[in-house]
Amino acid sequence: MRSPCNDPETFIYRNNARAYANHHQTLQIGVSVPISSNTNVASEILRGVAQAQDEINRGGGINQSDLVIAIANDSNDPDTAKQIATKFANNKQILAVIGHNASNVSLIAAPIYQQAGLVMVTPTSFAGTLSGMGNYIFRTVPTARAMATRLAEYAVKTAHKPDVAVCYDSQSLDSSSFKDEFVAALTDQGGRIVPTVCDFAFPTFNPGTAMQDIRKRGAKAIVLVPYIDRIPRAIELARANQGQLSLLSSPTLYTFQTLQDGKADVNGLVLPAPWYPQAHPDHPFAQAARHLWGGEVSWRTATSYDAAQAIIAGLQQSQTRSGLQQALRNPEFTAEGAGEPVRFDVQTGDRKLAIQLVQIQPANPSRSGTGFDFVPVETRNQ
Repeated sequence: MRSPCNDPETFIYRNNARAYANHHQTLQIGVSVPISSNTNVASEILRGVAQAQDEINRGGGINQSDLVIAIANDSNDPDTAKQIATKFANNKQILAVIGHNASNVSLIAAPIYQQAGLVMVTPTSFAGTLSGMGNYIFRTVPTARAMATRLAEYAVKTAHKPDVAVCYDSQSLDSSSFKDEFVAALTDQGGRIVPTVCDFAFPTFNPGTAMQDIRKRGAKAIVLVPYIDRIPRAIELARANQGQLSLLSSPTLYTFQTLQDGKADVNGLVLPAPWYPQAHPDHPFAQAARHLWGGEVSWRTATSYDAAQAIIAGLQQSQTRSGLQQALRNPEFTAEGAGEPVRFDVQTGDRKLAIQLVQIQPANPSRSGTGFDFVPVETRNQ
């Protein structure tokens, strides 16, 4: 059964209203999510932010000030995100921003926040080009390089599938960055990238034709690296695969949509996860999330919670934009996270986080309700 408060947007508005009704002092931050283009992903991010807000406000607030959240819908659209970033930057009540989702959007917004001296913490953008964009820019998700390297090691050393084809989205910076890092990492591991043209962004993309070419060229595995708003194309390619080649992926495919629409066609798919429930089953975050949202949550909820927790910890030290930035850049800074503590590289604003591998497998009963779940991959035989 799902919790009655499973709508995190409503939950945040309710907590905002409670803070104002109680006449408490408030501190305000913004969060920008793709509500119009990807409601499920937006909800995953908002759940983490909502949970952190609820916990801090119920616990007395940030130095007796309640946390208030301003929600914006950027639709994963760079032009919309630019407008939102400008509004957030010009609103002096906004002390920090959690967002954005896709790297294409974060990279457009980041210079605006940097120029305004407004902290931005993205929980989901992992493109390498975001590193070091400015001393007000942070992220709580690992970089594409870290996750792609982990997956390449698995492909060569554990799965023994060194001949890999890559299908990616040339219009997505997250996808392109992960693809480039995987190619480099697989080559370093002694693997071979099978030359093929497989681009989910092409209007003429045909999964059947793509699979014929991939098989003909001798691939033993395929890495699916879709754009978050074009996941169906990756599922179509997995369906055309008909279980013949091993499936690998970026963390983008860690979604309920993948399980629900892919089912048996994505059975066995392996991907890197910044966080997953079974890794921290007794952690207070995981236990509270199950109670609050009526089930297990995704890595996006965890990294969004971590982003909020980092901002909260920083605001407990200083309640100004510049003071918050200095707190987060301090080499000694740490905040309680959904699993591991939150710490940032003082040079890049990146986060170092242990990366797990998960695999889609049949499950009965299924936690997701689809008949399939993400489960940990055993890699002890590497």
